[in-house]
Amino acid sequence: MVISAGLIALLLAGCELSKYPLILNASGKSRTIHVDVSPPAEFSDTVTIAIADLKDLTDYDIDSIRFYNLTLNVDNNESGAEAAISGEITVDGTTLLTLTNVQVTEFLEEKSIFDKTITGYHYNPPGVVFLLNALKTQSPSEIKVIMKWNPIVDRLHFDLTITLYAQVFANP
Repeated sequence: MVISAGLIALLLAGCELSKYPLILNASGKSRTIHVDVSPPAEFSDTVTIAIADLKDLTDYDIDSIRFYNLTLNVDNNESGAEAAISGEITVDGTTLLTLTNVQVTEFLEEKSIFDKTITGYHYNPPGVVFLLNALKTQSPSEIKVIMKWNPIVDRLHFDLTITLYAQVFANP
């Protein structure tokens, strides 16, 4: 019992409870884009994401934001069975993700931008660094996410949800 209490005290002493007394889950911050395009037309859409939205989680001063993941998920897919896309997702003009002949069905289950199992699907490290810095410095106050896709064979018709997973550290 004394040993257990000592271990707990040691673990708590290692935690920076006074530095980050408020840790908030920012997971699930997402935007959904409706995609509806047929070949040979190009699909393009812009979503503006306000970094300030993360500040709305608390009335306290935000100390930092820790980025964990960014995911893509397709819902309401009415695209053809062979529907595939090529294109990119950019963040304020910096390429975040490149897709080359990727089947839409790959995203029927939520996939990380870091997923290495999908052929033709590659994240761009400078785009990730830009996103990390925007979250860390909370500047710019909002970022523009632009999707430019070309349908390869079939009509594209689905909802794409982009979700940010992060934690917000705040000081009361």
